[in-house]
Amino acid sequence: MKVTKKFVLPESEMPKQWYNIQADMKNKPMPMLHPATRQPLAASDLEFLFAKELCEQEFSQERWIDIPEDVYNLYKIYRPSPLVRASGTEPLIRIMLEGKDKEGIYAQAIRIARVLERRFDGKLK
Repeated sequence: MKVTKKFVLPESEMPKQWYNIQADMKNKPMPMLHPATRQPLAASDLEFLFAKELCEQEFSQERWIDIPEDVYNLYKIYRPSPLVRASGTEPLIRIMLEGKDKEGIYAQAIRIARVLERRFDGKLK
């Protein structure tokens, strides 16, 4: 049986909505807790960190969430790249950092990888 490894999505077929799996889950995940109060978080508790729209999306129980037009326009530039299915040779966790200082970014990625390896007792190899 042949397994497709590469998928090319034409711009005309790009989704205009995100799918929210929580809407279809029978057993919903436990709510995130506020670290200070240990009470369930509200979307407003995260607004000092994230845009209001992202906070609302994180707590939404709607099945489909419209992709904002300005975000969708950016996706049209970058997202229609091929999606390649994993072949079994990739690491369990891929660390991707962006920036102008390539040496600094590489060093930061190595530090993150080492922390993760220690955290998972070397089971990431």
